[in-house]
Amino acid sequence: MAFPNRHQLPFHPGIPGTRHPVPALPTIPSVPLPPIATGPCLCLPLHWQCSPDTCTAADTGARDGVEVPEPGSLTSWAIETTIPDLSKAVLRSCRTCTLIYTSLTTAGVNVRWQPTSQIKVSYDGHLVFKPDPAGQQHYELDLLLDPASAGMTPCLAFPTAKPSESTSSHTSFSTLKNWLKTCLSSHPACAPATDPPIPTRLLHIGKPNQNPTLTTPTKPTPYLALSHCWGPGLLPTTTKSTLPQRQTSIPLCKLPKSFRDAIQITRRLGYEYVWIDSLCIIQDDATDWERESAMMAEIYENAILTIAVSDAVDSLRGCFRETDKLAGSKSWETSVVPFDRRIVTSAPRGPGGAQVVPVRRVDMSFVNRIDGMDDKFREEVHARRRGTGEEVKVKRNEGGRTIGVERFEPRVRQGVQPSGSGSSSYKLLVRPTLQHAEFGADSYQSDPPFPLASRGWALQERLLSTRIVHYTAGELVWECKTGTDCQCGRVGRNLLPTSRRDWADARTRLLKMELEASLKGDVRVVMDMWKLLVFQYTARTLTYQSDRLPALSGLAKRFARYEMGRYYAGLWETKFAEQLLWGVVDHPSPSSNRDKAYVAPTWSWASVKERVYSGSTLSDRNKAGLQAPPYDLVGEVVSVEAMPLGLDGTGAVGDGALTIRGMTVNATVEWEMRMSPGADNERLKFWIVDEVSGQSTHFVPDSPADFDILGDKAPVVCVLWNKRPDMSSIPGADEHDVSVSSTFLVLRESKRRPAMYERVGSWSVWESSAGTMEALRPNPAVRVEDLIERAVTQTLSVV
Repeated sequence: MAFPNRHQLPFHPGIPGTRHPVPALPTIPSVPLPPIATGPCLCLPLHWQCSPDTCTAADTGARDGVEVPEPGSLTSWAIETTIPDLSKAVLRSCRTCTLIYTSLTTAGVNVRWQPTSQIKVSYDGHLVFKPDPAGQQHYELDLLLDPASAGMTPCLAFPTAKPSESTSSHTSFSTLKNWLKTCLSSHPACAPATDPPIPTRLLHIGKPNQNPTLTTPTKPTPYLALSHCWGPGLLPTTTKSTLPQRQTSIPLCKLPKSFRDAIQITRRLGYEYVWIDSLCIIQDDATDWERESAMMAEIYENAILTIAVSDAVDSLRGCFRETDKLAGSKSWETSVVPFDRRIVTSAPRGPGGAQVVPVRRVDMSFVNRIDGMDDKFREEVHARRRGTGEEVKVKRNEGGRTIGVERFEPRVRQGVQPSGSGSSSYKLLVRPTLQHAEFGADSYQSDPPFPLASRGWALQERLLSTRIVHYTAGELVWECKTGTDCQCGRVGRNLLPTSRRDWADARTRLLKMELEASLKGDVRVVMDMWKLLVFQYTARTLTYQSDRLPALSGLAKRFARYEMGRYYAGLWETKFAEQLLWGVVDHPSPSSNRDKAYVAPTWSWASVKERVYSGSTLSDRNKAGLQAPPYDLVGEVVSVEAMPLGLDGTGAVGDGALTIRGMTVNATVEWEMRMSPGADNERLKFWIVDEVSGQSTHFVPDSPADFDILGDKAPVVCVLWNKRPDMSSIPGADEHDVSVSSTFLVLRESKRRPAMYERVGSWSVWESSAGTMEALRPNPAVRVEDLIERAVTQTLSVV
């Protein structure tokens, strides 16, 4: 069909990407489109904060049925949908769903779409797209409303934020200064100590045109501290021979970028001193190193601010980063007009006199592939008829040919208009998701997203710092004893809703804050926190395994202020017996898990390099939230000692011994290489075999290298340490798939000390609620009752 007067058709240069004219609206039969669902849109849960009085998306009877997020659950999914369902929402002119779709095309997600492709959007604007639900490929984006657009719409479906273009920008420093000023002036929990100890050395940064110098302060001086990854390369250090030179001048040009950036941050915040470990500790002086490392807790706790170079694997890469996809032509902004489009009086007119309304322009190509409309309908533009002002939808095919014109009937609430003035553009910022999980309620992940988060020393540096700013790949993140925040606001936006329109701000509870709270609780709470810290700490790496205890010494001193008793190589005198129930995760290879040099006695978790966990009496497979019963400890600690290696009482140890008494049974550890389910290579598997019955259960040793792998078995002594609780004492256990355990300490004769033993693991024997025992071999599993009947009580010394 020919189109009359095509050369006179108007254009609208204000819409990005407009290349084709809008017709003078002849009467053309509409192309059949996929059925559009009626009723509430799938994006309705995102509008849980919106008022029906101001947001048309909330104007529905179904609004009252929208589930309000639970406290602290804004990271949960508000939308879980597929491409076909999203395409129908786009075709029905839903602005929110159009923004979700447009974010994918704006972000350059170029994959083969499928009808089953999944899209999830959380309440706090986190989007996850999986082209193939069964595959591993996925895309993660953050959707943020530009603050400049916030005044143009009363809709609260997306969070409002616009991060700075660089973490070194004026905007970033202004944000940091505001955080620091607020904390110093209005956070009682972050108040400085009344008589803080003075660091032995500080780096005086001098004036901008001067080299820094190493100085010895004589009175309390405000300073910043640096937390960073040393990395494998050469790092400027202070030694006995370089100390005099450092006290005179340290050439700025010879310092790595992270050090130079830390000096710049210190200066721009208005301070003159910064503490950097490699420069402020004499690295080849054992006495100085022991004394200064023992002061770590005070150094970081009393610093005005700790600068964490979170995104750098070494000190050469510096603190500052350009924000991904926010600079120049790589901007990830997309524009859509707000919902309530009453009349746009300032819209420009085209050559033919028609007024084009910048409602939206959508590339529909992927929607069409799903709906079987390959080349019939690619995009639509909203326009206004000349003379009458009637709004219409113009649809075009791949070649730009108009294939349909439909009447557009906007939903308008009486008295509701877009707020603000000028352009009605609604800007959404789309960027690759920043890893905020490290700073959330379940922070300190087993697989840290930042290089610094994998460093052993950095855990106590982070937790002990009163205030710390993380320089990440995309923005600044703030933590203090009172709360946390970030430039995009997502970390600090974990709202605590009490009703749909009545909610209060509640900072995300971090491990730092949990630590402060737990240390005000009873001994049980404090002990649980210590076990959690050990679990988190042992997942991190150390350049020198000899630092296993020193790198946690500062935190140990923090805990020593409470009723924990004496400290023995990572374990506390209070509840010492239950702390012996630690275990390690399974091992992928038969490599040694202990350092050749002595680090700690074998009964201490510090003796192994692997991540360790605290033993439990309950396994709740259904995640029913059942409360684990307390330990029923049947073993006895007769005596324990650990001798410090140097000046630090919570640091490295030179020796240690433990004497225990309990019911013992002889057994055999066997092993063989086996193919694990779902694995593509063989792994070494261990079992403990009862010498009398021949029954066996799975066993994870502390270190496979504790055994002669060339053989196939070794004798051990098993000491019953914790007896399983009665299943009837656990409310709800008979209704869920739960198991309870008895735990043995597994010992072997020491090769270093005659007549003494070394720990080689802990062995848990589980009983399920159905009364059956778990086993990885076809023969019957070990029965604890049978072992107890023939157990012999012994007193053993463990080193």
